[in-house]
Amino acid sequence: MSFMRVWFHARRAARFVWPGYVDLGESPDDTIVVAGTARSGTTWIGDVVARATNSRIIFEPFLVDRHGGFAMSRPRGFPARLKRNYQLYLPTNSGPLDYHFGQMERILRGQVRSFWSEMQARPGIFRHRVIKEIRANLFLGYLAENWPRTAIVLVLRHPSHVIHSQLAKIREGWRFDWNKTDVLSQEALMRDWLAPFEKTIAQAQGLVERLANKWCIETYVATEELRGRRNSLVVSYAELAGQTASWTKVAQFFATLDWSADACEAAIPVRSYTTARGLPSRDPGMTLDVAAQIAIGRVVEEYGLTELSRSLEYPQRRPDEGPSPS
Repeated sequence: MSFMRVWFHARRAARFVWPGYVDLGESPDDTIVVAGTARSGTTWIGDVVARATNSRIIFEPFLVDRHGGFAMSRPRGFPARLKRNYQLYLPTNSGPLDYHFGQMERILRGQVRSFWSEMQARPGIFRHRVIKEIRANLFLGYLAENWPRTAIVLVLRHPSHVIHSQLAKIREGWRFDWNKTDVLSQEALMRDWLAPFEKTIAQAQGLVERLANKWCIETYVATEELRGRRNSLVVSYAELAGQTASWTKVAQFFATLDWSADACEAAIPVRSYTTARGLPSRDPGMTLDVAAQIAIGRVVEEYGLTELSRSLEYPQRRPDEGPSPS
């Protein structure tokens, strides 16, 4: 085992044994959810929001176990057998009688601790929490409906940039993939949202096409379910990574939480916890070949998300704006 891996696990264990924080928030109203598909920038944006609102960070607590429940909602932590790439759908109107309601309530109250969830823990006294999550997109509508005072930030990033980043991490040993059966077997999800795309889902071939379907489904369902909800804000990673001024609407959304502009500005240049090196950048150094980009574009078009994806491109910089961050 390499020195870096030993150091990583030692630091994670130390944070679990003694995280050094006090969480005074007792209600789901004290919780902010920063959600998005994997490699969309949720770790970086979640950290900036947490520092600007002086919040405790909970790292990806909505892992689903083989029984379909939220593993970390149990007092004894979570088992080894987890469905790490599984996206659970919860119909918005299923309400408190749903099996997952109590589990979600416990997580939103911050009643969760594990090596995994404490990954970004930092010392302090906090009255709010930021849940950073990449597996919540298909139940954000349910969350928003049943906990209307829990703030939700949905992070969107261009699909080619997301998939480029996922493929890069796969080469480092990460496990990103998508299983069409996980979608087709969820009858409520197909009935409520994805019936028009059943053929596209069933015919997905190859890793790039699978990841493109994953981005489209998670983006389509999340944006539709959050449309018009006052407790949610949809943000573009490209805009937030491009210029500090783009954080103004985020600050306005959290105005009641004593947003610190100074803390926000100090946190923006800090590299993501899940990024090995380099700072948040406007230019991800795209290396996808033409065939992959065509395949992604075709899938995005089939879901009717072409215009949305174009809006997520990096803004053009004017000559007087200086160099982009690196």
